[in-house]
Amino acid sequence: MTGIRDLSKDELEQETRIYRFLHQINIVRDTAKRLLKKGPHLGIQMKAEKGGPLQMEFRPPDIQTATELAVVIEPLVRKSSDIHYEAILELCRSQNESAELVALHEKATTAAAGIKKGGIQLVHNDQERTPEWVYERFMDKMVNVGDIEAREYRENLNRDPILKDLLLFQFYDYSMNMIRFLIWLQEALKTGAFLPKG
Repeated sequence: MTGIRDLSKDELEQETRIYRFLHQINIVRDTAKRLLKKGPHLGIQMKAEKGGPLQMEFRPPDIQTATELAVVIEPLVRKSSDIHYEAILELCRSQNESAELVALHEKATTAAAGIKKGGIQLVHNDQERTPEWVYERFMDKMVNVGDIEAREYRENLNRDPILKDLLLFQFYDYSMNMIRFLIWLQEALKTGAFLPKG
């Protein structure tokens, strides 16, 4: 019979981080399912009649839904967090340097870089605004601040409704793409048995 031993302080900290990472992704999955039941209220539709101008209709996402999705992914996508997906991948690699895990790490890094850069180039004041930049800006100016600062930022955005809608779309799109990425990463880590043994 194998004896049960107490975990060391480092092992306990490692196991707790892994648990929090997996638990947060479960929260992300449940939140996304619940919010998406409301139905998608966003999109870009284009149409043109022969010889006529191109018409575009843009429906931005609901700001409350976009914000709720953004908040649940924050611990997993902010570099300062100890359960940031890259920190967890590094933790797994410190315990297991298999070729399969190295390949997964590279695949995840490439996929995340594509999400951060985005498919639409948005330039404002001669500077490119990537989806990652927009996400962090919204979080820092509207979510993780006091009511007065958040209201001032919203009022500034409302002065240019077209830009506001484009930024909100980037904010929502980044969150949704990151949600899909994080759920995929969780499954890949579990399926490959890459998580450190607790």
